[in-house]
Amino acid sequence: MESRVVYTEEVDDVEEAVKEIFDKLSDFELQKNSLAIIFSEEEIDYPELYEALSERWDFPIIGCTTMGILTSDGAGFKGDGMSLMVITGDECRFAADVTEELTLDNYQDVINNMYHSLSDQLGCEEKVILSYGVCVTAMNHVSGDDLLRATDAAGRAMPIFGGLASDRFNFEETRVFCNDKVIKNGQVIALIGGDIQIKYLSVNSVESMPKPKTYTVTKSKNNEVYELDGMPMVDLLEKEHFEVTKTEVMRDYLLTPFIATVEKPDGAKVRAARNLSFLDLEKRSGLFLGDIPEGSRLEIGIVKRERVTQSLSDVLFDMLKEIDESDHKYTTVICTSCAARYLALSTQIDEEAERWFPQMPKDVTFMGMYSYGEFCPASDVVDGKDYNMFHNFTFTILAM
Repeated sequence: MESRVVYTEEVDDVEEAVKEIFDKLSDFELQKNSLAIIFSEEEIDYPELYEALSERWDFPIIGCTTMGILTSDGAGFKGDGMSLMVITGDECRFAADVTEELTLDNYQDVINNMYHSLSDQLGCEEKVILSYGVCVTAMNHVSGDDLLRATDAAGRAMPIFGGLASDRFNFEETRVFCNDKVIKNGQVIALIGGDIQIKYLSVNSVESMPKPKTYTVTKSKNNEVYELDGMPMVDLLEKEHFEVTKTEVMRDYLLTPFIATVEKPDGAKVRAARNLSFLDLEKRSGLFLGDIPEGSRLEIGIVKRERVTQSLSDVLFDMLKEIDESDHKYTTVICTSCAARYLALSTQIDEEAERWFPQMPKDVTFMGMYSYGEFCPASDVVDGKDYNMFHNFTFTILAM
């Protein structure tokens, strides 16, 4: 497997953007099978871009919108523009597609049917499932956990990596795309198989409060929590002096997330950060971007700039160590970083890329995006077994 990443800021001029992309890739030799991944600012005219790219490329192109890009072409963070990664290999196989618009009534069947169609196209067992979706805060839309659960069930627990498309915090311009299709409430999936090895790592940026408090979820359904320790959730938040005067609260709680310890059906316990997005003031309940089952333990955390930068150093050191010690040649790194990290770093957002770009091997390309939620396996806190999980406040890395 080989890869190349190119960045262009010419999103408003597709003709110029395509020229720059092909100029930068002029010395990059495509092998038998290829896949392109695009992370772009929300203003992109993707249909026009795809029409131009497809005149020379006949392989799948997938991607999504994002509030920010990490790219090895330009060595760092980009707040606008577009980054494109081409992955190619004689021994690799790729199959990709995007769903129709998803609803609570159809998402399981649509994702299951699409996965099995892609699996047939791939013609071999996939090593990883790349997935980018759209999740909005309204109560009647498919959540990040819904997308992950349906994909995990269809894919028989194969590793899932990716995240949710983002925009500039208006939550209205998120989109995913595949080839000539653009979807506002859907999911794009790419199966990657063949002679490849993968490694993945994740670390969240959440630390405990100075005087941590942990609550038992005594009543919940999917991603809606009604009671903590027998008390209505909104009443408990009010008691702890948190914002409870409005319904849309995602921004208010981005830097005060929750850490959920979730018990899996086989008894394993996995920790994941969760973002509170909506308060139902009549039912006194709270809705999260991920599921919180009854019986889970929920702790209110905090995101600090120091933890954000240190957590990146931790996960990067571990990943580079594994790559260096491996007999396999890793050439490609894809990462997903949470929007809360973006906010926490604020004007020092360049630190995210500056910390890890100089440490990357010169023959490894990387590209990443800031998301409204991350897909990456996480380990059971007891025996280390991996489970596909939907995260918030987390930095995730996939190496291939």
